[in-house]
Amino acid sequence: MLEKTSELKIKQVLIEISKYNSEEILSEILKNSDFEFNYTGLIQGDREIFNINVHIEPKVFYKYLDTKNLIENDLRKRINEISQILVKQIRVIPDNSKVSTRKFEIRSVYTEWEEINSSQLKLIELFEKSNDSIDYQNIGNASRIIMEKIALQVFDSEIHIPENSETDIRKGKFKNQLRTFLEYELKGKKNQQLRKVSQSSIDLVCSSIDIMNVTTHKLDAEKKFAELCVVSTINLINIIKIILDIE
Repeated sequence: MLEKTSELKIKQVLIEISKYNSEEILSEILKNSDFEFNYTGLIQGDREIFNINVHIEPKVFYKYLDTKNLIENDLRKRINEISQILVKQIRVIPDNSKVSTRKFEIRSVYTEWEEINSSQLKLIELFEKSNDSIDYQNIGNASRIIMEKIALQVFDSEIHIPENSETDIRKGKFKNQLRTFLEYELKGKKNQQLRKVSQSSIDLVCSSIDIMNVTTHKLDAEKKFAELCVVSTINLINIIKIILDIE
């Protein structure tokens, strides 16, 4: 098993490498993170195999959400190069213990679709009355339904053609439908930043639902992810409303 001092040394070496290479993004991420090393019980050659969770300050995590996969791959390769352990998988995740719950700040966004408006109000009400795992699971399901409803309203398969022909945009594939809608509506260099924010919002809703659905027996963490799920769902609706208003 890896000693705590060894874990800290690995992180410190990563920080020094990122500073030496003037990698500002990676440096900020490492300085605002805690590493959780999980031994798999396996050995390859003379190296123990680990999976690592990198818990990052929420504000930093969402700031660089669109580079999450690149960061995970880069960290895994670097640790394998500089240490005596072998890393099979790295997951970069927000530190949910530092997500605060502020129910009074959650407000719905008025849209032209009455069904979307009423669904938002029901979602907020569900969150405000929630107090157990079943309630939090229901919030995830309700958010998923709202995502599907908003996709039905804005996605047109005859107009919104995905850039990747293999992208599945059939009924029920709301995430791909919304991505394709945004790619079409925000194409062009001048919309690049808004497109990145919009795509990240979709990922945030889906990631919040997924993480919450696998978080068990931790009611405080589940409630924080439930709030994150509600806020990010409404935020996505607001972004889509802004895009349509621009037109």
